[in-house]
Amino acid sequence: MNTVPRDVKVHIDVSVSLSTRSYINTASINLFHKLQRHVVDESDGTVNCIGLYPAPPLPVPHICLNLYKDKTSSQDLLSRLDSHLHNPYLSLQIVEKMAEQAAQNNGFLLEPYLMAVNVVLVQDVFHKIPVSCLPGKEETLKKETKCAICLEDMRTNKQLKLPHCSHHFHFRCISKWLQSRNSCPLCPISRESPLSLGQTLSSPGESYELGFFSPNNSRNQYVGIWFKKIAPRVVVWVANREKPITSPAANLTISGNGSLILLDSRNKVVWSSNRGEPSSNKCHAKLLDTGNLVVVDEVSGTLLWQSFENLGDTMLPLSSLTYNLAANEKRVLTSWKSGTDPSPGEFSVELTPQVPSQLVTMKGNKVYKRSGPWDKTGFTGVPQMDESYASPFSLVQDVANGKGNFSYLQRNSQLLTRVIVTSEGYVKTSHYNGTGWVVDFVTPANKCDIYGACGPFGLCVTSTPIKCECIKGFVPKHKEEWKRGNKTSGCVRRKQLLSCHQEATKSSTDAFYRLSSVKPPDLYEYAASFADKDQCRQGCLGNCSCTAFAYITGIGCLLWNQELMDTVQYSAGGEFLSIRLASSELAGSRRTMMIIAGSICLSIFVILAFASYKYWRYRAKRNDSRSREYCLCVRVRKSYDTNCNLWAIEFPLCWKNV
Repeated sequence: MNTVPRDVKVHIDVSVSLSTRSYINTASINLFHKLQRHVVDESDGTVNCIGLYPAPPLPVPHICLNLYKDKTSSQDLLSRLDSHLHNPYLSLQIVEKMAEQAAQNNGFLLEPYLMAVNVVLVQDVFHKIPVSCLPGKEETLKKETKCAICLEDMRTNKQLKLPHCSHHFHFRCISKWLQSRNSCPLCPISRESPLSLGQTLSSPGESYELGFFSPNNSRNQYVGIWFKKIAPRVVVWVANREKPITSPAANLTISGNGSLILLDSRNKVVWSSNRGEPSSNKCHAKLLDTGNLVVVDEVSGTLLWQSFENLGDTMLPLSSLTYNLAANEKRVLTSWKSGTDPSPGEFSVELTPQVPSQLVTMKGNKVYKRSGPWDKTGFTGVPQMDESYASPFSLVQDVANGKGNFSYLQRNSQLLTRVIVTSEGYVKTSHYNGTGWVVDFVTPANKCDIYGACGPFGLCVTSTPIKCECIKGFVPKHKEEWKRGNKTSGCVRRKQLLSCHQEATKSSTDAFYRLSSVKPPDLYEYAASFADKDQCRQGCLGNCSCTAFAYITGIGCLLWNQELMDTVQYSAGGEFLSIRLASSELAGSRRTMMIIAGSICLSIFVILAFASYKYWRYRAKRNDSRSREYCLCVRVRKSYDTNCNLWAIEFPLCWKNV
């Protein structure tokens, strides 16, 4: 059965008649969409029209417009028409036809009238199909057949078998469907049954729908997938996001090699899934209840292509982000250019090949936001992902083969959820509660989430207000810039590490300053050979270029041999980071601690002495005895650091009772 495509032509017939019951100018516009179907008679080769393909939807749209003399411009009429038709192309043609009619009839806009505009879409498509496939024809069946809708026997009833389809229907069961569609309700997209403008394909559970849509009612038509029962429409995937359809007709179908292709009215390929491998001639596309559009080889059952491998700006449960170093491939999320323009924007979300991996949001070719390394339960740079967080995500790395997979799991199949990267660079996870979308998580949440907000060796503190500081042992690189509020240049080390420049025992010349509740900096290296915290510490001391280390549960030992970039300190959560400093940087701290400890001990002594004196005076008043000599010896021993010597203070006090 060969199909000969022709260009779609639009014919507009305008007829004007006076209305005897109308006292104001009213235009009544009736739209009839007629795709005429023809068949070729095999006996004599004549072409016969077999009816509408498809029939117009009932009831026919009826639009009433009030037109007033000297107050209706063509632009105003065009605007009012398009507000009803949502089709600028048709609206413009109607207005042009009305202008032509007005030029021919001087009384066109001077008298009350009723104007009927018939918009007829005529598609010259020729089909060679058997007579038994025509609507309403009876077919003699060699074996018992049941209606695919009501499942009742069809041997004694009028039936309909659609072209290129193995399903049989009672005419009464399928007639309503055929009023607005020309395909089988049970068949997926195939070469013989394409998806055309105005048609949709639903998933079996009717959670998702595939079809054509126009953002903001523009002329641009896109093929997309959206949540079927949620208004306003939320699109989760777009096929031709870089090449919208602007022609009045289009078809989504299967090519000879099994690729899913989008054709315009001239049968020019606008978009293709680009499957290069040949397959059998029997392939179809269907929409699953997961929102995944798949192309399947009917002979082998092989999955040829799926939309989950070609993500847009949205992740649905069971979809994933991946990388493959050997194949130089990666699967990423890419934002829309704007809320009404699905073309690729400047933000993308991808999985890095670092070990352990992390998610990064890119702005162009620069890092905009990162999640911190994965610790087998969550990302260390996302404090919300603590031990109580039931993560819907999974990350698996195959380091040996250079592969990684970050999956979005389906915790509740009844709950509609999504992850989206917006055109402004926000990454949001949300769920639908029956009335609207509830945001569960959004990032960046504050200034500290922006990559490198405080520069190298800078510390972004998420206090109120948020502030940038230099990590202990470091000072601003450009002090004047810091004073003016620009702190992206970061900080530099105040004193060089001694163990790398002097012959001394490493443990006695360098030390570590422990920073708590931090997001591990970027540019880390995984040291699998260090099995515990002490080995990790010694491994860092043994390397002159090592600037910090962290031993994290679920990861192990991480070392930093470069700048500490994008370090954030939270009010709670986070990890411990040990920063390598010259011992002299900590010496001042030790002297300060000694002074503080000495002051505390002296205060304790004074309090004890005063209390003893008061107690003695109390006893002296109660006991009328002879003069006695009392002695009090206070011995204080205090150790404030295991690395310092113990010290003691002894104060003998003597007095007489008089």
